[in-house]
Amino acid sequence: MEDKKDELKASRNRTEGNSFKVWQILKDKEDSSKTPNKKDEGYAWLIVFCSFMLHVFLAGIINTIGVTFVIFLDTFKASAGVTAWVGSLNRACMNFIAPVSSMLTNKYGSRPVVILGGAITAIGLGTSAFATNIYHLYITFGIITGGGLGIAYIPAN
Repeated sequence: MEDKKDELKASRNRTEGNSFKVWQILKDKEDSSKTPNKKDEGYAWLIVFCSFMLHVFLAGIINTIGVTFVIFLDTFKASAGVTAWVGSLNRACMNFIAPVSSMLTNKYGSRPVVILGGAITAIGLGTSAFATNIYHLYITFGIITGGGLGIAYIPAN
């Protein structure tokens, strides 16, 4: 009987110590929640807005390939199958470059990678304006622009 009482006292002492620790942790959390959170101030909202605009531009380029397909058909007088490769290459390059973009983002951060992707996309779109046949668009709009879109898209998410 004495052994059980001693065991019960020892058990109580252990749980009282643990409850004190839990109480102290909860009290520390309360104290830390009273400090103002600086994350939701002006500059953070600017970053959110810039990321939103980046998504608008990327989605605009990616989702209007169907519209540009018709323009490419009329301009270059190529078959539908040959012309469709422009959009297919664009999407494929965008997806294949994603692991590289992720590694660059982990190493250098989001901002320089988005700037790099935007610059590559701008170069691809700019050189697409000078394409004289559909095969030039394979390189400029398909590969270069698609790669730039893929590089910019991953860190924006």
